[in-house]
Amino acid sequence: MNWARNRSALWNAAQHAGRQRNSRVAREVLVILPPELTTAQRSHLVRRFSQELSDKYQNAVDFALHLPRPGSDERHHHEHLLMTTRQVTPDGLGARTTLELSGTDRHERGLEPSKDDLLLIRKRWAQVTNEALRDAGLSARIDHRSYAAQGIDREPKPVMPRGVYYQECVSGKNSPAGDEIRARYRERLEARRHGGKELARVVKKQKIEARHRALDEAKRKQALPIKLVRGALTREELNAKRREHNAPRREHIRRTHREWCDRNRDELKRKQRKY
Repeated sequence: MNWARNRSALWNAAQHAGRQRNSRVAREVLVILPPELTTAQRSHLVRRFSQELSDKYQNAVDFALHLPRPGSDERHHHEHLLMTTRQVTPDGLGARTTLELSGTDRHERGLEPSKDDLLLIRKRWAQVTNEALRDAGLSARIDHRSYAAQGIDREPKPVMPRGVYYQECVSGKNSPAGDEIRARYRERLEARRHGGKELARVVKKQKIEARHRALDEAKRKQALPIKLVRGALTREELNAKRREHNAPRREHIRRTHREWCDRNRDELKRKQRKY
């Protein structure tokens, strides 16, 4: 199995293992590490969890520990786990892991839906993290369940998208997108004070508004002209676009070229003779 310890060999094999060009080659898992732990303790926790995932699905798990970004929350220690979608064998990558099987294949094997596996991964991460905190002599604990599942009547804090968060950090002032998120949060807080029915009404209203915003954004993007990447065009298509672009100013280009040749005639002749 040592071949899979080489990152280059592993991910090159993963890129060529799929039968289709849009095959999924990896699955990423993002976990937040407790800031109360030391660097060595966080590293040990990550290795233990990655090993458990690898043993369970018989795949390779490539992980990277990230420190908090400059200017961000200093507690934001996190880890990215990249799991291969195929099992690792001595001869290379084999069949797909059970996590990547379709619903029909999982049903034929007597397995639960893949959503249950993802929920178990969340639950197991909470368990191993709490064990690490306990072994370190710390009283802090985490819980993978929602406030509603824990029986806590409290509105979760709003999650700021990364782009909005860093934009506000750099500018030092609130952004329109951030103000909208905070306004919807305050609306839910106020509704919660008036009871569950009012909260349900507000949540339903906000979901409908979010759906309308998504549809409007999709229509706006569809109305924009499609910009093709030059690397996706053939040589004939590139030449056609170049001729189309230069057609309105063809005479200007020719005149400018003749003037340049006249100014540099002697130099051109010298280079031609030398060639």
